[in-house]
Amino acid sequence: MTLAQIISLLIIGMILFFNLRKGSDFFSPGKLFALVWAFVIFITEFKFSSLQREWSLYSWIVLLTGVSSFLVGTFMVYVINITRPFNSLQNLREVIQTKDKYNFHNLYFVIVIIFSLYSFSYLVEVVQLGGLPLLSAFPDRARMELGIFGLHLFINSIPILLFLCIEYFVLKSNDRKKKFIVGSIFFFSFASYFFLLERYHYLLLFVMAFGLLYYGSKIITFKKSIITIIVFIYLINLLQSIRISRYAAQFFYIISKMKYSMDYAAFTGPYMYVTMNLENFSRGVDNIREHSYGLLSADWIAALTGIKHPASEYFGINSGKYITSSFNTFPFMWDYFYDFGLVGVAVLSMILGFWISTIYYKMRTSSELKWMVIYAFFIFVIIFSFFTNVMTSLNTISNLFILWIVHNFFIIKKEMNANYTT
Repeated sequence: MTLAQIISLLIIGMILFFNLRKGSDFFSPGKLFALVWAFVIFITEFKFSSLQREWSLYSWIVLLTGVSSFLVGTFMVYVINITRPFNSLQNLREVIQTKDKYNFHNLYFVIVIIFSLYSFSYLVEVVQLGGLPLLSAFPDRARMELGIFGLHLFINSIPILLFLCIEYFVLKSNDRKKKFIVGSIFFFSFASYFFLLERYHYLLLFVMAFGLLYYGSKIITFKKSIITIIVFIYLINLLQSIRISRYAAQFFYIISKMKYSMDYAAFTGPYMYVTMNLENFSRGVDNIREHSYGLLSADWIAALTGIKHPASEYFGINSGKYITSSFNTFPFMWDYFYDFGLVGVAVLSMILGFWISTIYYKMRTSSELKWMVIYAFFIFVIIFSFFTNVMTSLNTISNLFILWIVHNFFIIKKEMNANYTT
């Protein structure tokens, strides 16, 4: 066992131990982020694949700078709010469950509008493609070809649509007719999106719904959350086993150059998807010779203005040249490093941690629904920070914008909104 693994285990043990205290929040940003990264580093250090290598000292410095800077940002917000009244989880859940605060008619109206935009965009893109990706002779190619700029943003709003449907039930609307319609919208949307062969937004939906149920109801407690996570991991592995045959798993084992016995080939996929992000990052840090000065960190702006691909081509921006084998993802601080080097990793990671933690403390001090749903979104950002930088994506920003507009202007009754803000 390496020194990094020993330190990671100690961090994991300390977080789990201190979380046994009554009222402790397992999903607070600092705890959750530290737990995720301690686990990922612990797993990566096993070096079960020959595609992995020993990292340079500089790679470690850059990686740990990103992780520690994020935690510094969360700690800064903790210090700022240390004297402010802090609502308990129980009190937060009771306030969120106050039905008189919500305008269910507006929430229903928003769901119908988003569903209509989703359905229209879905039909136009499927007709333009000539069929559904799932039913195509080349599903992967069809999945990548699906997408009309502008319209595709409405299709990518699917996790928000489904989340609002779940929220309609969690907040306990009494209108049975509308509940039936919302339920029908949920099942139709959930099923139709499956034919597009995209898993990312299902993961986002699951995490957001989990956050809503954890902070906005008494359905999920700390013990239930641990069980839920274990069941979720099992279902993801089950889905993976359905998607690929035994022979495909063995082929994946071979191309990944695993060092353990083929009897454990089924573990290759989960292991490589967790670890190769960091390996790509280490390789990129050691080999990068130029920086893009904001094009990756502000990718959503470049995509929205239409300069993303021309600018990338003009400046020769290509993260693909740093990837290892067929694994092409990087942890969240890669965009910051590619843009601005070590300074960018330190500053932008701290800003991200500060921002997410600010949302968390707004939720815990005000007990407002809008802060809770935004933080539920950020739980996903934290959990998958080892895999990608969600916050640079136009899809992410557009979905966050929809969430904010809906919860700030439509769902909360105006007279109640004034009473529950601080």
